[in-house]
Amino acid sequence: MYSQSEVLEAVVQCFPFPNQISQIDISSDSKGVYFTWRHDRFKVEVGSGSVYQVIGSCLHGNNTAILAESLVKSALLKIYMERNDTASNKQSVAQG
Repeated sequence: MYSQSEVLEAVVQCFPFPNQISQIDISSDSKGVYFTWRHDRFKVEVGSGSVYQVIGSCLHGNNTAILAESLVKSALLKIYMERNDTASNKQSVAQG
């Protein structure tokens, strides 16, 4: 399970042209992070990392969302691995 801040960090890391990410919303849904990238609106589910394109009031798992989900999940895995590696190194130093 990921936190909203981890999901947001992953989005900023993995999307091309991160300066075009706007309208970030983490307050309306504690189980998701909403944002606009270029002209498309997305929701990333905090628990699973699943990505949906928001069109109107509906969530769509279309081709764009599938590609975005692959990017986000890869970035989340990288964040997880880096944090565990850092924690492991701190533990080794403390024991050493």
